[in-house]
Amino acid sequence: MQSSDLPFLSFVIAPYLLLGLMTGSMSERGSTARILFIVTLLLSLLGMTLLALNAPPLYGDPEPGLAQAITMIGVPLLQCTAVIVLGLILLLRRMVAS
Repeated sequence: MQSSDLPFLSFVIAPYLLLGLMTGSMSERGSTARILFIVTLLLSLLGMTLLALNAPPLYGDPEPGLAQAITMIGVPLLQCTAVIVLGLILLLRRMVAS
């Protein structure tokens, strides 16, 4: 791990921190908690699968390719987008219920 990897690492961790903040701010623990758990599980499984499929090989010289670059940036970006959209949906749901 190098110091240049820290921005990428924070970008990968950001969706999970946002989900944790949303879960911590909930007053009720019913169906919303289940929705957040399922979204977290799906984001984790799909994101790690995509990152693992496009990871450079362990032995030999990794070839920097466009597919790896798109996956390394695209997966966390899609995860962050999904979490933000989910947060907006939950906020609208809470506003309509009140």
